[in-house]
Amino acid sequence: MNSRRSFLGVLAAGAAASVLATVSHAAGETHSGERTAGEYIDDKTLEAKVKSALIGNDQVKARHVEVEVRNGVVHLGGTVDSAAEAEAAVLVARRVDGVKSVQSALMPKPAR
Repeated sequence: MNSRRSFLGVLAAGAAASVLATVSHAAGETHSGERTAGEYIDDKTLEAKVKSALIGNDQVKARHVEVEVRNGVVHLGGTVDSAAEAEAAVLVARRVDGVKSVQSALMPKPAR
């Protein structure tokens, strides 16, 4: 019975330490280069807005465009049909409220 009680005590202490670490991290106590929980949520929200804007644009085949956001900077990647489509995707992303800048790694398909 004592060993079970000891095990439960260790388990409870571990759970408490885990919760404390999570709360500290979410409160903004991060290591260099990491985002707070709020920054992560802001980036994911902005990512959804950019994807939605791309889907709503007739010049861009959004399913071919990968979107990632880090600290308000949008990173576009993938393969598009033309340089014009790549430019259109960048313009659409720039117009989304909250976007600080857009970095494009979009690759136009080679001409046949």
